[in-house]
Parts: sequence; C-alpha cells; structure tokens
Amino acid sequence: MAVLRGKAPIIREKRLSAIGAYYGTVEALLREFYDGNLKQRIRTFSQETNSDILYALQAINSIENVVIIIHGPRGCGIIQNHYNNRNSLATQWAVTNIDEEDSILGSDVKLRKTVKSIYTENQPEIIFILTTSVVAINNDDVASVAQDLTDELGIPIVPIYTDGFKSKIGITGYDTAIHSIVKHLLPNRAEKENFINVISLNENKEGIEELKRLLEALGVEANVFPGFSKYQDLAKAGSAAFNLVVKKGEGDYFAKVLKEVYQTPEIEANAPVGVKATGKWLAQIGKQLGREQQAKELIEKESQHAVKALERYKVDRIKVYLSCEPEYANSLIGLLEELNAEVVGIKVPYLDITLLDQMEKLYRKNPELSLLIGEGQPYEQINILRKSGAEVYVGNDQAVGSIALEGIPVLDIRDINILGYKGSISFAEKFYRLVKYRGFSENFNAAPKPPVYQTGWLKKNTNWYIKQEVK
Repeated sequence: MAVLRGKAPIIREKRLSAIGAYYGTVEALLREFYDGNLKQRIRTFSQETNSDILYALQAINSIENVVIIIHGPRGCGIIQNHYNNRNSLATQWAVTNIDEEDSILGSDVKLRKTVKSIYTENQPEIIFILTTSVVAINNDDVASVAQDLTDELGIPIVPIYTDGFKSKIGITGYDTAIHSIVKHLLPNRAEKENFINVISLNENKEGIEELKRLLEALGVEANVFPGFSKYQDLAKAGSAAFNLVVKKGEGDYFAKVLKEVYQTPEIEANAPVGVKATGKWLAQIGKQLGREQQAKELIEKESQHAVKALERYKVDRIKVYLSCEPEYANSLIGLLEELNAEVVGIKVPYLDITLLDQMEKLYRKNPELSLLIGEGQPYEQINILRKSGAEVYVGNDQAVGSIALEGIPVLDIRDINILGYKGSISFAEKFYRLVKYRGFSENFNAAPKPPVYQTGWLKKNTNWYIKQEVK
C-alpha cells in the first residue's frame, strides 16, 4: 500500500496543480491550464480563509461515537465549537492545551493524559488526534503515542497530521483525514460484497437521506461515509463493489486510495443538483450497475413531479451571483436559469485538474463568465457584486454574513438540501421566497450604518491583492 506509506498525502498544489487564488474569465484560466502555463497566484491580503485543520475536522465530525482531540494550544480548539453547534453537541472533544514549555520540551505526556482521560469518560469506538501547526513545527512523535495507546486501550487511536501552513488549499485537510482513516481503520484485505460506497464529506443530513432514497428506489444498497457514518460503515468500505463520490473534487482522493488498495472501481457521475443533473446521475449509476431500465422508470416518475413543482417557483428575470463548489456550479446555474435567473458571476473555493471538465462546461455556456477562485474573501466578492449589478447572492461559504450586511439578499445554502429531486424543489422554494419577499434586506439596506468596505476599495480592480507567486 505505497499510497499510504507516508503520514499524510502530497499537498494538492503538487499532486493536482490546485489553485486557490484567481480572478478573471473562465476562458483565460482554461488557456493557462491547457497551455501548461498555469500561474500559481497568492493573495497579499486574505479574509475568512479556512485551513486544512478545519476541513479535517469537518470530515470526522459527524462520525458516530468518536472523540476528537485537538493537539495544540487552547485557541486551536475554538473551531470545534462551530461544528458542535452544527451537529447538536453530539461530538465529544478535548484540546491538549500545549503551552510554551510543552512546545520546547515536548507534549507527549500531556497527550497521553488527555487520551486516557477522555477515553475513561466517554468509552468511544475511535479517538482521532488532530495535530496543529505548533505540533508540526516541533515534530512531536504523535505516532508512537497513538500506537501505544491503541494497544493499551484496545480501540483505534487515529492521528491526523494537519499543520495549517504547508498547503494554501484548505480542502487538503479532507485528503489528510481520508489518508488516516484508510490507513488506521480499514483492514488490509476485504471480500467483495453487493453494495456501493457513497463518499460524502460535507453534505448535510437531508441531502444524504435524499441520495439514499433514490439509490434504494433503484435497488442499490449504499454505504455512506464518512459523513453521518459509524465505525462499521468505515471498516467495510473495502468490500464495496463500486465507489460513488458525491463531489469529485472533495472525495476523489478517497476513491483513488480505495481503488489502489482494494481494486474498487469508481462510478463516474456528475453531482446530482437540479432535475436534469439528478436524472443524469441516476442514468450513469444505472448504466454502470446494469439497472438502466429501473433508472429510466425512476427518472421519468421523479422528474415529472419535480418539473411540475418548479413551475410554481419561477421568478421575473433577476441577476444572481453564485458561490459554490466547482462540482455544483454548472448544475446550479442550470437550475437558476430554469427559475428565470441570470448568473452574472461565479466563485469557487479552489480548482484543480480533476475539475477541468466542469470549467469546460462553464466555458461552453459563457466563456466570458466572471470567475473568482478563493475561500471566503468577502471583500473581493462585494467588489464584484457592486460592479456586476447582481441583485441576489446564492452561496455556501462563510462570506454570506458580510454580504448580507451590505443589504444584498442572500440565500445561504450551507444548511439546506440541494441534492436530488427533493433538493431541487427545496432550493427553488427558498430562492422564490427570497426574491419575492425582500423586506428584511430592503429595511436593512435603508437603515443608517457605516459601510463595511470603503468606496476606495470598491472602485479598485477586484484582483488588486491577487499576485503571481514568485519563488
């Protein structure tokens, strides 16, 4: 298992030519990729950007009956409060509270004490140890502590080696968590069984339930992980007949590792967002599994109901700015266009070579479409919004709060289901209500308040702080 030999995978910038800073057109970026002249850019000022540590936490936070230990200073644990609020305080966690003395003399004693204490209190099935930048700089021997305590306590103690600085692409944290999950929780060999893995890293529970409903209607048994899974779901992943990734960019590393270790093929399918895309998703799965007729009948039945429902939620022509993952972009644009909306610009958190087909589809739709790449960056997004004439913002990143403060109507799609047929209807209904009933945003906009960003910045070029990296 050569792919699992190291403590963590190679960062995405080196492995997948990932970029996290760009502003321009889709056409110009694709030309850079295909000419072999991709410019790695950096931001000289950045706002509201997540590190790999946060992504790794998200990957493991909804696994049942686990404990998370954040191995670092006390302040590193604050983000876990955010995830606990989202998962109803279900996940037990602790922070080792490394201080200056620990950073000099080593913190293995404190780590051992924390693991034993939290195990005694909670009796979990798995304990994850998430390392932080202080531990990475000091090069503490976390592996030895984890192995010793695995033998002593009789449960897996899984180290996840995040550091917060090696990669500028935060989603690398998913890869790091996945690497440790496969390395420490899955058996070396597995007998094949008649089910498929559905790899989901940040979909909400409603979305997962919708995908499971559709797969069950197709006669397919699904093992969904790591999101909202149990230890046994993870442990049997190597026995699956196929892997199905909900979002290619997020779960691609998981699928590739499972293929290398267990020779599990992947079902190539688009993200099921929107009526047409969900139908295509089901058709692709049906073709791969020899259930084409069942898929056809299911698509006809579900599509008829969904299309009829969407008719109720069409709006008058309106301009929308969209922020979402690259895999969702084309399907969400299609769904918004079905509702009579025009997408005037798009932002994605990152881009790499696994997602070029998504950019090609965007190019065929509109080669001059404004494209911003980067996590967060509300100051850049508001700059674009003011210049583009966008009337509504649809997005799933942490910038939604800052944008709402500008008096722009916001549809935050982080905690609503947009997957499958039910997700399409739910999204359409919420979008319709946002457009039709703008009282809150209008009143907020009319209220006297200091501007979030000064006029001087709003007049500047959006890529003012995006510079080509010099090595």
